[in-house]
Amino acid sequence: MPWKWKRSYSTIALLFMALFISMGKPNAAGVTLGLNKTELLQQYLGTASGGDGGPRYRQVGMAMARKAMADAQEVGARFLRVSITGTFPVKPGQRGDLDLWRQDPQQYWQRVDAMMDDLRRHQLRLVPVFVWNPSQIPNIQGDSLGSLIKKNDSRSWLLLQAYVTDFIARYRDSGLIQFYELTNELNNAADIDVEKLCVQGASKLICSGAENFTVTELIDFTGRLSRLIRSLDPGARISSGFTIPRPHAQALREGSATMRGKRGEGGLDSVEDLEAYLSATHQHVDIISVHLYPLKKNRRWGMAQGEEHKLLRVVQRIAERLGKPLFVGEFGDFDTPAAGPGSFTDKMLNDIHRLNVAYAALWGWEFYIRNPRELQARSCGDDAARECTVAVEPGRTDYVVKRFARATALVLGREFSASRNGNQPPRVLISWPLDCSRIGNGDKVHALASDIRDGIGHVSFWLEDRLLARDESWPYEAELKLDDIPPGDHTLRAVAQDNKGQSAEYRVNVSVGKAPGAARCQVQ
Repeated sequence: MPWKWKRSYSTIALLFMALFISMGKPNAAGVTLGLNKTELLQQYLGTASGGDGGPRYRQVGMAMARKAMADAQEVGARFLRVSITGTFPVKPGQRGDLDLWRQDPQQYWQRVDAMMDDLRRHQLRLVPVFVWNPSQIPNIQGDSLGSLIKKNDSRSWLLLQAYVTDFIARYRDSGLIQFYELTNELNNAADIDVEKLCVQGASKLICSGAENFTVTELIDFTGRLSRLIRSLDPGARISSGFTIPRPHAQALREGSATMRGKRGEGGLDSVEDLEAYLSATHQHVDIISVHLYPLKKNRRWGMAQGEEHKLLRVVQRIAERLGKPLFVGEFGDFDTPAAGPGSFTDKMLNDIHRLNVAYAALWGWEFYIRNPRELQARSCGDDAARECTVAVEPGRTDYVVKRFARATALVLGREFSASRNGNQPPRVLISWPLDCSRIGNGDKVHALASDIRDGIGHVSFWLEDRLLARDESWPYEAELKLDDIPPGDHTLRAVAQDNKGQSAEYRVNVSVGKAPGAARCQVQ
């Protein structure tokens, strides 16, 4: 054989060997990391954080949303996972997040357009979740939960179909959709006695109009909704939005388990059972979804406390065998401010990178669910007796924020610098009082401020040019002392300064001792 052919064959052999070796190694570039920003659209509607939908709540909501997007961009997030239909009503008769869409669709879509424009501006894509609260649309229509899932001619299904059609027709060509997601953890309510659990005080998100349904019926529902999405966007990729199945989910599906998770003498589901369940429940979608938290129910097959992250390795292997990418749609610590090296979040980010998980979204980015002043809190993991901060907020959960930023930098093949390039100011807003509020002596002013790389040195509060207070740590707040402030209209300012001396400010109109003047308070 001529030498030049020997050399060509040798080169080809080396190329195949390199390809074979590279196929066996994790490829960090294949990981796409995002954040859960559930209420993002509701901030543009003015219904987030307890908002009434009015212009003042829209103003603060949009300011919070834009700050969150800028912070997300800075830490390297590629997408935000959003409840695109909202959450409310959680029972019939309540104000709903789809009210404006039903009453004034033109105005509604203008606000969605504003959100989409801001996502594009911050180089973020969207994972829209269509059924976050499964009782939301049945509550609007006066139906049961079962009517949405089981009937393709129910008023609830027709309303969902109309919304999905409107949304996809408007944004399918926007280039901003990472993929569509059907539900949020709806599999948790299948094959169990929801009606009985609701009597005992289960989640309000499934208890209004509660009706039992099976996994088989759930699979039919995901098929129906997936077919609708693909008919509107033939190139669509779809995730289920499901959480990690219950430890005995396949046993329940087979009818061989009780509500307490017993399976005769056989114990909980095996790895093979988990694979069978994931295969069946994801047959109509392109992406397998699980949500993982450090809970006792996720310590399976001999895992000890602190090893819950190992369940990800099992699920990733199953996804690979099924030939579908995996989306860890939610993960995080229950006591996020206390998370550090070796925490659940730390271990999960390590494994997401090492295992080359396709998609993952950290819970829950700058999430002020109760009001614009308090971060989300919920029962602390397996300890239901106490509350923990589970939201992620710069200045409050800095280890997790910077750990996530290091993970995205690693994926993108760059270093996350501890110092900011150039002279970029911090971000700040006054979250309370709302613009055009009447304030009194002893009221509190609250600000949100962030500077991911350089950190916030302090936030100072001013009434016009008079310094009222200064706060050097989160939460940035001050009690107003207004004894010698003349009655009338004033400008309240929050000025944030980072540790490099860069500053930024935010202003709202307030009134002391009387109703705000109309000329200063035309909030649009």
